Amino acid sequence: MLLLTASSNVPRRIQAPWVSEEEVRDVTEFWRAQGGQSEMVVAISEFEGTASRGGALEGDDDDALLAQARQIVIDSQMGSTSMLQRKLRVGFARAGRLMDLLEQQGVVGPSTGSKAREVLIGRDESGLS
Repeated sequence: MLLLTASSNVPRRIQAPWVSEEEVRDVTEFWRAQGGQSEMVVAISEFEGTASRGGALEGDDDDALLAQARQIVIDSQMGSTSMLQRKLRVGFARAGRLMDLLEQQGVVGPSTGSKAREVLIGRDESGLS
């Protein structure tokens, strides 16, 4: 079999035994017959919004980081996650979360794909020095 993965543009030759659909069903039925409780796998999407309820973005350091992000976005008039990554030296996930919080506060508009977000607060009306 040739396998083409997302991390490579060159197909790799791999070998594996053929398992029919019937054999897969037999094995899963055997596992089910073993009894016991099945474990529920909770998706990551169910934890969305945990940061605002006591997760990673609360506390003095994070409040200061959010204030810095707000100042940077208003001063530059550019709502870009990658800019926050560079200026604040944070990872993509944290910069994205900061941008989401700025959207909730009404500082930037909603995401429009890969473009920078519209900044809804002007330099003169920011109330920041």
